[in-house]
Amino acid sequence: MFNSEIEKKIVSFIKNSPLGVTSSDVAHYLGLNRMTIAKYLAIIKEKTLVDFKQLGMAKLWYVPVTLTKEAHFNEFLIRLGMEFNEGDKNKIKKAAIESAKAIEEQYKKFHGLDKLNYTQVIESLLDAQKKIGGNFIVIERTEDVIILKNTKCPFGDKVKPCLCATTSALCGVMTARNLGYSRVILKKTIAKGAPECRIYIHLKKQQKKITEKEDEYASV
Repeated sequence: MFNSEIEKKIVSFIKNSPLGVTSSDVAHYLGLNRMTIAKYLAIIKEKTLVDFKQLGMAKLWYVPVTLTKEAHFNEFLIRLGMEFNEGDKNKIKKAAIESAKAIEEQYKKFHGLDKLNYTQVIESLLDAQKKIGGNFIVIERTEDVIILKNTKCPFGDKVKPCLCATTSALCGVMTARNLGYSRVILKKTIAKGAPECRIYIHLKKQQKKITEKEDEYASV
């Protein structure tokens, strides 16, 4: 019978031995016979948690390095966000806006239009967020406001609040450049410990002063 605790111990032992270990080494460490360990290793290999190199008659087991371009740049952005302080918010926002503009241009090109309509804006927002790793759905949509919920942060569990500027910018740029104006409020965010993000996108300019928790976007 497969024991998940034994699996964890095997993977942990191999992970702490970067040069690799033999099945005999694992068996000796856990106090189990080699046949049992061989069965566990075969199952764990199927899960791609470990791999082996053939060294003569023996197999040398190791934990493979898993690295993707997306994971690398995601980690880079998170680490970069950790280096910024409150005074650097404008730098992050500026970069986020330029990135959002490039994404928005792709959707206009896809539709073959100079401006997207109301429905296309919402569909493009949801599609873009899904493609970059979010899970956005529409909670409410009227002529005055679009309310979105997100249950998965594109930056993962280690996201820093300053990186929420990317969400605000994409929502604000997509709506303002096509519908004329937007004021984005992130009322709840995963980055600040909430189980989900709640994004309010107001489409009509109001008389009241914009607060620090709000971002205003124009059509250009």
